[in-house]
Amino acid sequence: MDILKFIILSVACISGFMVTSYEGVAQEKGWEIDSMFKIEEAGFITIMGLMCQWGSVIISFFVNPWWSAFLVLIIGFLGNMLLTIVFKRYTRFIAIPFVIISFALVSLFAFSSSSPFQSSVSESMSSKNLDHFFNSIEYANNSNEVSNQLKSFEKVDKKKISKMIELKRKALNEAKLVNIEKIDKQLNGFKEHFKNEYMKGLKYYIEAYSENDNSKIYESHRLLRRWGMWYNDNYNKIRN
Repeated sequence: MDILKFIILSVACISGFMVTSYEGVAQEKGWEIDSMFKIEEAGFITIMGLMCQWGSVIISFFVNPWWSAFLVLIIGFLGNMLLTIVFKRYTRFIAIPFVIISFALVSLFAFSSSSPFQSSVSESMSSKNLDHFFNSIEYANNSNEVSNQLKSFEKVDKKKISKMIELKRKALNEAKLVNIEKIDKQLNGFKEHFKNEYMKGLKYYIEAYSENDNSKIYESHRLLRRWGMWYNDNYNKIRN
């Protein structure tokens, strides 16, 4: 986990909580409430507070291990409580510059094209995209392993058939989550083979064995065989 990013996001979350929770605490304690802290008026300070509070949690989910988002949220909540206890009615004077600086800092890191945050988000999204792809391939291969256990002229094992269909369905669901266009930009021809052979082959396979349609069984195997040949030829490129 990147400690610097974690600290920046935690501080931003604290500043967000200080802004968004001040109105409720002030009403309970009888403190002065400036209009900019009233949620219903949605002033720019309140908007910044909300963005720092929840934006820091969302960004943390992508740039650090996913569980760090919960730590940022907890630290934001507890940090706000501590500062409010210490500064009491003067919390609002501290919260304003605090949230402005936090908002500017997080925006700089999160939205700058050269920022480490933007780079981490991009890498994380690419990683998840490939995860969906390889998860789909794994489900499809597991289905094939079940299919290979069936012997010629063996009495149809409905449990195995159901298992095959379920695994192929999971493979198709994962395939639908793949950003095909993004991979196609890096690997020419991927879109055509993945969409028109692999995904269509999975779809026909599920329909064929669910409906016992021999024509679709043949077509599904033909398409998946063509995909398999292309995939094997381009395996190293996909991995890289």
